Amino acid sequence: MEKKLILITFGALIIVFAAIMLVFNIPSFGTYIMSPSFFIMAGGSLLILGIILIFLTAREVSLGQAKNFLLITGFSAAGIFLSVILHNFIYGLIFAGLLKIPRIDESFFFILATIIFPISFLIGAIGSVVNLVKK
Repeated sequence: MEKKLILITFGALIIVFAAIMLVFNIPSFGTYIMSPSFFIMAGGSLLILGIILIFLTAREVSLGQAKNFLLITGFSAAGIFLSVILHNFIYGLIFAGLLKIPRIDESFFFILATIIFPISFLIGAIGSVVNLVKK
């Protein structure tokens, strides 16, 4: 039963991630959907599904090497939304003059959210699919 929940959560993560990538990378999708509510719902879904995948995968013993890839997928999905929130929070503090630090910290979270975590999500997702299909 636990494996079934992991697969459902993993599939939902793939669908949400694909929807976000379509909106960001294909202009015709973005003109109809791009709104703050879409990003909050999609990002929140990534965060919640990522956390669920992490907990379900950590408890499952019989996944073999797919367990590592599923954990990478879950951590990177949750990390995308958290990095976006931290990037905007630090930028807001710098802009308001409440935080006097170099802008490198804000850029760090931006790079994590837009480059590092999406790439690690794809690596984790592809590795998970390959290992689960092999099994």
